[in-house]
Amino acid sequence: MKCRLGQVMVCTTLLTLASCLPEERVVWSPDGQWAALRAVDGLRICDVDGELSELLAEHVRAMSWFPDSRRLVYVQERKITNWEEIRSAFVGPSAESLERIRDMAHLLREEFLAFDGDPDDFESEVVDELSEGEIAAAILYVRDEKPEGVREKFGEKWECMDNASADIVQLRVATYDGERLVDDRALVTQLSEMTDPRVSPHQTAIAYVSHRGHDLGDVMVVPVDGSSAPRNVAELTAVYVDWSPDGQWLAYARTKTPGGDDGDLRLGVVERRRVCGDSGALLDEFDGPDELAGTAFQIFTKVRYLPDERVMFAALEMNLPCVAADMPEDVGLFAVDLRRQPTVVRLLTRSIQRELGEGTLWYAVSPDGQRVCVPGEDGQVFIVHLATGNVAHGLADEHLCGGMDVLPTWRSNDELCVAAETDQNEDRGELVRLRVIGADGHDDRTPIVLSSEWPDEAVHGILLGDDESGSEEDENDDCCE
Repeated sequence: MKCRLGQVMVCTTLLTLASCLPEERVVWSPDGQWAALRAVDGLRICDVDGELSELLAEHVRAMSWFPDSRRLVYVQERKITNWEEIRSAFVGPSAESLERIRDMAHLLREEFLAFDGDPDDFESEVVDELSEGEIAAAILYVRDEKPEGVREKFGEKWECMDNASADIVQLRVATYDGERLVDDRALVTQLSEMTDPRVSPHQTAIAYVSHRGHDLGDVMVVPVDGSSAPRNVAELTAVYVDWSPDGQWLAYARTKTPGGDDGDLRLGVVERRRVCGDSGALLDEFDGPDELAGTAFQIFTKVRYLPDERVMFAALEMNLPCVAADMPEDVGLFAVDLRRQPTVVRLLTRSIQRELGEGTLWYAVSPDGQRVCVPGEDGQVFIVHLATGNVAHGLADEHLCGGMDVLPTWRSNDELCVAAETDQNEDRGELVRLRVIGADGHDDRTPIVLSSEWPDEAVHGILLGDDESGSEEDENDDCCE
């Protein structure tokens, strides 16, 4: 397949998956003492009383705590405008990937120089092997390091390269000392998106999903000490990954059918793969994957281990073959119990599946694995008791807000953190702690407001659902048309 000039001359990488993915913008430490907050202006941390830190890091896309509740891993994106910035960012094991981009840039330049015709008709075969971010980096290399002859050949079509940029994405590890981030370092640097960073229970490795120019991802794992480069665990996966309680296995959903439109139905599997030994150290060679369940694959299929080692996932329930009228519409929760003969167990009745709707995709498990919370429309929050399958409606309250924009998160086994309207400030939603008591899941209606004194720049994105705009990249896209 060949790419035409307008596709090759990308002026910026398009990091859209993370920005549109409903995420836990508030992530509590395992001990419940700190909440990491992802707002438009970046990463902040607050304590249980809402005392807010200064801005700690800009342009943060995702974050997760270590089990020690002091260190955290976060994904940071920053825009760069020249090759020197790219070269200086790729150090250590990450530098190996830069050599490949440089080699491909030389081949791309040869294609430019060998082309004879209307610039609009230029096609490239080289870029088929690169992600959008890598194409942007290759363009910057040609522009800054080897421009001779290329600018003259393409004339005005090359002028938009003067404002070209790319996005560098880093997986970073840092310690929070109660005021600031210390020992902050980049563990992985790449030119494509990352989602769902997860620290192993042994605190020796970090798993994440890397996206190379398409929605489908690759599950990757890297040692926390940075002693080796990231290693591939699985390809063509959904955006989520999780560690087993013993820290040896990674579970995820993937498809065996690449390509296709988002609306196309694709078959997939939930599987796990052993990547660490008993001590938590990465294995020299990974065992082959164990397929646990067949599914209708969705890019947002969330897989989570429960403390009792069951593997839980949200998926469309379907029977094939079927007529069009019987095509699946309802998302359910299912589990595979690895302690017994592996079978898929339904966790919700069909009537409850219909009631919860699409929000089931964004479920969050309580720390003890006994409950999940599910966001609904208009800010509703449902509590599902996994032992019984019962759903509590005590949080389906008109004063809650946020819905899919602000996903509810667990602070502890009996307390949620949600966005809500309060009497203190009617002009915006506030972040509140809301206790869930009793087996029936009812709350005591006395929320603790955390964010009433926070500045607007910290509230935006967490409570109002705002995010960074793409106006600049739209302008650049026009330049290349």
